[in-house]
Amino acid sequence: MKQLGRFWINVTASGCALLTACAVSAGSGNATVQAIPSGTAQFTAEGANWQALEVGAVVNEGSTIKTDAAGVVDLYLGANGPLLQITEASIVQLVALKQLPGAGEDLVTTKVKVTKGKVIGLVRKLGAASEYVVVTANGSFKVNGARFAASATGEFTILDGAATVLYTQPGQAKATQYALNAGETFQPKAANGQGAVLVTSADLASEVALQLDRMLIRVDNPVAKHWAPTAQWLQVPRPVDASAGENSPPWQLPPVEEPTTTPTIR
Repeated sequence: MKQLGRFWINVTASGCALLTACAVSAGSGNATVQAIPSGTAQFTAEGANWQALEVGAVVNEGSTIKTDAAGVVDLYLGANGPLLQITEASIVQLVALKQLPGAGEDLVTTKVKVTKGKVIGLVRKLGAASEYVVVTANGSFKVNGARFAASATGEFTILDGAATVLYTQPGQAKATQYALNAGETFQPKAANGQGAVLVTSADLASEVALQLDRMLIRVDNPVAKHWAPTAQWLQVPRPVDASAGENSPPWQLPPVEEPTTTPTIR
């Protein structure tokens, strides 16, 4: 467990671990766009007819999201996550967002396919019958109660919790399984391309933690965009302060944040 910014995240506790309970209803879940802090992004539900992605949009199971060279998208998946960030120059499909109430345990199935780029996520502690899987061209990663980062090239980092890696070496038909523990990274290029589990570098661990911290703050304080105040020469004249004389500072309004209807997690 680790304190990120103003939030206390317990990724080992049962149930939803992010600020609120994640109610599960039968059927397919969806993802809500909580923030697009930089660049732009598009999505498609059927592989064609790409549309601009905006803050507050609800993206359904099966949809694909792609970001431009500067694009970053924060998604809230509810019981299927709860959080997933799609980083710059990425193509990611939300293959499965299944939810089914169970006897004593809600059953959740999440599958995310990373074709290009990288994702960073936070996954709550799941029951034995539920799963969260990230799929790439040469491998898949099963995550449980963890903060993680996964790239299309097959690199996978886990900061805490647990994960299982199934990696298929190029040119081979059989996958090799690796157990990944907190503070470890699976590197497919290691061991002459056979893949190996390595200790996560301090720089990589700090970067993943920082991005998750920023994402959590944006989720709690969603801002669609900023706007500049009216030019000074168009503003209403400032009341005269005779005591200040010539040292009276110019009257300038500071930038403010534009309100947004993006849902806030409570």
